[in-house]
Amino acid sequence: MKAMKAIAFFIAVVISAAAFSGCSSGDSAVVMKLGGIDVRYDVFRFAVLTERSALESKYGADVFEKPEGVSDEIKGELRSGALDYLKNIYAILSLAAAHGMSPDDPVIVDSANKTRAASVEEAGGEREFIASIREAGMNDYVFSFISKAAALSDELYYAMLNSGEIESDEAKVKEFLESDGCIRVKQVLVTTENRTDVRAMEIAEEVRSLAAEGADFDELISHYGEDMNMFGQTQGYYLMRGVMYREFEDASFALDVGEVSGVIETPAGYSVVKRLEKDGEYMKNHFDELSEDWFDAQFSLAREERAGSLEITDSGLYEKTDVLSIR
Repeated sequence: MKAMKAIAFFIAVVISAAAFSGCSSGDSAVVMKLGGIDVRYDVFRFAVLTERSALESKYGADVFEKPEGVSDEIKGELRSGALDYLKNIYAILSLAAAHGMSPDDPVIVDSANKTRAASVEEAGGEREFIASIREAGMNDYVFSFISKAAALSDELYYAMLNSGEIESDEAKVKEFLESDGCIRVKQVLVTTENRTDVRAMEIAEEVRSLAAEGADFDELISHYGEDMNMFGQTQGYYLMRGVMYREFEDASFALDVGEVSGVIETPAGYSVVKRLEKDGEYMKNHFDELSEDWFDAQFSLAREERAGSLEITDSGLYEKTDVLSIR
């Protein structure tokens, strides 16, 4: 659940389990502009299919089986989720442009080409690679676009770190880690994998009730938890804004030390969180690791801020495209 640098955000869905039909003949048509940058239909389509897959995990594999039965709420969730996904990608392109960086820079193109070559080899050949990306809702252009965005993300991260836009002064990092901007939490995560959304919520409510009655939180993690990061270590997360889901962060930072949250719904499932005292000795011994987390958090927040500022210019296709018809 912990957020990785933006590269994983883009590339994690490249080989999706969902199978979709190929792209249409209008792939290169511009659906809209985000921050003045063209969004092609095939990229928009991939964002919609990615969000569709996420909603199928949330609501059930048959949620879109009968388009006429899909509620306006879920339809709106599909459109807004796809737009958020696109904004996060185009925020990187926008920030990179402000730093004089482009997806067409030789180092970026070379990185994307290497990603493609490695993926072809892993797939077992060119034909198998093309088949795999088509299953993931992509064509070759979209795969290249996502790969370039991931490479730009890495280059941008280090450019911002070297320029001081990401604060890295050791004394200031230490001051931040000791402040209330960094807290320590543990969570019991109940996922919707192998169970319905309703059942996952019921289990999480049971955990919340037991925690409120004073049950040992570590025992609740052991019995109910499905966050693998919670097992085999005692510290939990040293949390700062920008590294986890917004809902998780908001609920966690609202807690006092020793307090337990209500049930928190995120794309990962349902969580119950307990805030703990920070361990000074642990923080001292893991300063470099925690510093990296803060660098990542600053980068993520900068991307989030830019994403929120991107203006949408509809070409005439965006609003009139029925997202439920995209396959």
